Amino acid sequence: MTFEEFKKLPLNEQAEAYKELSDHDKYLARISEPLVPHLVTKSDCSPDEYERIHKRMLKNLEQGIITQEYFDYFENN
Repeated sequence: MTFEEFKKLPLNEQAEAYKELSDHDKYLARISEPLVPHLVTKSDCSPDEYERIHKRMLKNLEQGIITQEYFDYFENN
């Protein structure tokens, strides 16, 4: 599979197709797509991790780095 063919695939198919790319095309794929963040939720965390992340997220919320919607998602899932 070429990089051009890879880019035309839906995102949900790109993860599997990535394995078929040459090393050079894998590199192109990595640098051409913005990172897709994994949304961390409260249920993903141990109590210690939750406290650490919760404090950081409150600070980020106050500074406008994250939205209230994202903070609420973290807290309620």
